[in-house]
Amino acid sequence: MQTQDEIILDVKKINKTFHSKKGFINPEVLKVRAVNDVSFQVKKGEVFGIVGESGCGKSTIGKCIMDLIPIDDGEMTFKGKNLRNLSKEDRAQVKQDLQIIFQDPYSSLNPRKRIGPTLMEPLLVYKIAKDKEMAEEIVQDIFKEVGLPEQAFWKFPHEFSGGQRQRIAIARSLILNPDLIVADEAVSALDVSIQAQILLLLKNLKQQRDLSYIFISHDMGVIRYFCDRVAVAYLGQIVEIQSVPDIFERPAHPYTKTLKEASPVPSYDPDRTFNVLEGELPSPSNLPSGCYFHGRCPKATEHCTKVMPDLMPYKDGMVRCHHPE
Repeated sequence: MQTQDEIILDVKKINKTFHSKKGFINPEVLKVRAVNDVSFQVKKGEVFGIVGESGCGKSTIGKCIMDLIPIDDGEMTFKGKNLRNLSKEDRAQVKQDLQIIFQDPYSSLNPRKRIGPTLMEPLLVYKIAKDKEMAEEIVQDIFKEVGLPEQAFWKFPHEFSGGQRQRIAIARSLILNPDLIVADEAVSALDVSIQAQILLLLKNLKQQRDLSYIFISHDMGVIRYFCDRVAVAYLGQIVEIQSVPDIFERPAHPYTKTLKEASPVPSYDPDRTFNVLEGELPSPSNLPSGCYFHGRCPKATEHCTKVMPDLMPYKDGMVRCHHPE
C-alpha cells in the first residue's frame, strides 16, 4: 500500500558536464558544469518544484531524470529501480510510468501528423489498446479529461492556440497512465489567464489520477501556488530544499531570499525594498572556488571563498550555506 511519505524518485549526487570548443585555429575545450552534485527525493503524491534563474541547470536536471541527457555519474532510483541499470522489460515499464511535459508543445509535436494518431501511437506500441478503435476511444476520453473537443482528433498542431497545444501535451503525458510527470516550464510561455487554467487542470489531474509532479519553473509565484516542496537551483547546484511555506516565510539561503523578494506580490507597498544582488553571475565554464554564490552574497566571508558548503539538513529542510539564516 502506497503512503504519502513513500519515496517515488530518489536522486543522489548526479552530475552532468557539457563540452564545447572556443576559438577557431587552436580551439579551447570548455567544460560546462550544468548539473553539479544534485540530490533530492520526490514523495508519492507530491508536487516537487525546482526553481531558479535561466541557466541554473533546472531543465537539464529534468532531462537527466527522463534519460534524454545521460548523466556522468550519480544514481537515480524510480519506484525502487535504478534508472542507470535497467533491464529491457524494466526500461519499457519506466517509460510508461515516467513522462514529461515540455515548455514548447508545438516543437514537440510532429507538424505533419494529426493529433489523434500521434496520441494513439504509444497505446498501440505498448499494447495498451488491442486495436485502433480502442486506441481512439482512449484518446477521446483523455481529450475530455483535459478539456479538448472531439474535433481536435483530426486536426494538425498549427490549428491550435498555445493553451490548446499545452493541453495536447498534457494529454500525451497522460496517455500511458504514468505515476510521475516532469513538467518543464509547462506554463511559462502562456498568457497569465491561460496559465491559471493549465495549473488548475494539472492540480485536478493530480487528485483524480494520484499523480506526482516535478514542476520546473523560474516563476516563484507559480511555485508558491502549485508546489508542496521546492528545491532552489543555482549554477547547477541545489542550494536549498524546503516546504513552500518555509521557503517564502523563512528562506535559509541568501539566494533564496533574493528570489523571494524579486517575486511579484498582489498588493502595493510603496515602502517595499528589494535586496538587489551585486556582481555578475559566474560562467558555468569558469566556476569560482568555494561557494559559487560568494561573489554576490552579502554574508560571504573568507571561508566562503575557499570551502564549498555541503547540502546539509537545516531545520525541516536542506541548505547549502556556511551562514544560513
